[in-house]
Amino acid sequence: MIPSDTTPFPLWALLTIYSKAERECYIDYMAGFKALVDYLGPVVVTRKESPKDYSLLYNYPMQQMSIELGIPQDTIIDSYIYEVPHLISEASE
Repeated sequence: MIPSDTTPFPLWALLTIYSKAERECYIDYMAGFKALVDYLGPVVVTRKESPKDYSLLYNYPMQQMSIELGIPQDTIIDSYIYEVPHLISEASE
């Protein structure tokens, strides 16, 4: 199934894919990540709680994800902390 340009794709799912294929997404200035975002269509934040200040965790990949998605780095890191590990552990059970 090919994602539609109008079907929203959850941020946590994008981050799960990124965490599994980080090397492929990271090379050539995050070209793989940008292509993935273009393919998946609009990315939406599903966690409704306000993120905390995670500025100590900022790095180049987070900055590039933030620029590409138009989502603050704090929101991306918050999703990694609260959504991605929980879902990965559920899938492995």
